[in-house]
Amino acid sequence: MNWWRRANSYDWAIPANLPPASDYSLALGNAPDTAYSGEFAITSPGRQAAQAPS
Repeated sequence: MNWWRRANSYDWAIPANLPPASDYSLALGNAPDTAYSGEFAITSPGRQAAQAPS
């Protein structure tokens, strides 16, 4: 896959013990310069996909 198609994405393995929920978010950066993603749902732990709610 071309790098520019994946420039705004990141894949990771969701731990199997992470409960399904629709209010997960990511903290990016180091304090005090931390930014937070919007909330997203994890509907099936252990799979390699998370989807942002529409």
